[in-house]
Amino acid sequence: MATYNGEKFITEQIESLLAQTYSDFTLYVGDDGSTDGTMDIVAKYADRHPGKIVILKDKEPHLGAKDSFMKMLEMVEDVDYYMFCDQDDVWLPFKVEHTLAKMKETERKHPGKGVMIHTDLRIVNRDLNTIYDSFWGWQGMKPDLSKDFRFTPICNAFTGCTIMINQEARRLSLPLDPRAFMHDQWIGLKVAKYGVVDNIKEATILYRQHGNNVCSCETTRRTLFHKIKLDKVLNFYQGKNKEMLRDLGYGPLPRAIYYKLLYTIKKMF
Repeated sequence: MATYNGEKFITEQIESLLAQTYSDFTLYVGDDGSTDGTMDIVAKYADRHPGKIVILKDKEPHLGAKDSFMKMLEMVEDVDYYMFCDQDDVWLPFKVEHTLAKMKETERKHPGKGVMIHTDLRIVNRDLNTIYDSFWGWQGMKPDLSKDFRFTPICNAFTGCTIMINQEARRLSLPLDPRAFMHDQWIGLKVAKYGVVDNIKEATILYRQHGNNVCSCETTRRTLFHKIKLDKVLNFYQGKNKEMLRDLGYGPLPRAIYYKLLYTIKKMF
């Protein structure tokens, strides 16, 4: 869990983790320089649950969300699986259990491969009242297409707080390319390219929207151009992202536009 000035909501999140139906996990917390009571809250929970909640005291502050999560991924080495936890959401009780079951099923089919599992989300307001039952449905996403690296760069259905990766996927994901926009984008690209991506078609998390999210849901849909989201393809295929994708072997801009149009057609059926 990466934290930063999260005292308003972090108690609910930690309680939701402690209420998971699968409990054989350790919560590692890396703070990014909070100036409120966030770490006082975390410290109280760590005192009550020694060994269950571990504060990463050596993590440097002021890295931002992307680098904070990836730094913690570097620091926590000898475990089998990793999940990324935001401070302001609420995990549904079966989140870890169901994701781990899917992970093990996928590993059996693809032994030795880096595997990433991700899920849908339920969008809620700050009081946890449902706004949309399905983030994928609201966005019109087809997550199965994101398993294929040809589609991954232009139809990324991965949300970091839903992801589980195995140790081989961790190896694929490190080191972080500084040109990546976010950690989930980078991990998804690397695992889709060299490993296996799969998903669970259920919401496992209450994805809280409160106005101060690092990454939040868009609230408008505009012209057909924007619905197809060719603007996002063009924006994504600029500068550092363009260089990063080229280094990953993705190819030129016309390829991205082709797969974006193909993705849009596939969404209709």
